Amino acid sequence: MILRIIVGLLLTSVIVASEQPQALAVNRLTVTMKVTAQGLSVSGIGMQDRRMTIPRGTPVRIVLEYADANRNAHKFTVTAKNTEITSPVIDGETRKTATIDFTAGDRGQEFYRLSCELPCIAMDQLVDYIIMVGPPRTAA
Repeated sequence: MILRIIVGLLLTSVIVASEQPQALAVNRLTVTMKVTAQGLSVSGIGMQDRRMTIPRGTPVRIVLEYADANRNAHKFTVTAKNTEITSPVIDGETRKTATIDFTAGDRGQEFYRLSCELPCIAMDQLVDYIIMVGPPRTAA
């Protein structure tokens, strides 16, 4: 009887552990940002006045796609309290995409700033994008 309980608990823990990565992949928010001379063209989330809101606890992947007709190189950094994540340089030739992964608000952040760190012609259009951390998602 005790052996049956132990085997049942072990099987349950293996099943739960194997399902967690799939759950994270399903719940991850992917935000695609085309880097242009006019700024970031965003899909995957609503944005107004360079601001977007992501629920606290949401795993986020920002995909930066090179689309700059001026042929400038770009390197983006996400900064916040206790966080600084920098993408590789994208230049349209050696690298056309880069990703930045984080979980919204996981270190007590209330907002993040996303900006290009390399000087370029479109610099004024590629700084000070704000990602606000909103309330957590509620279970459906």
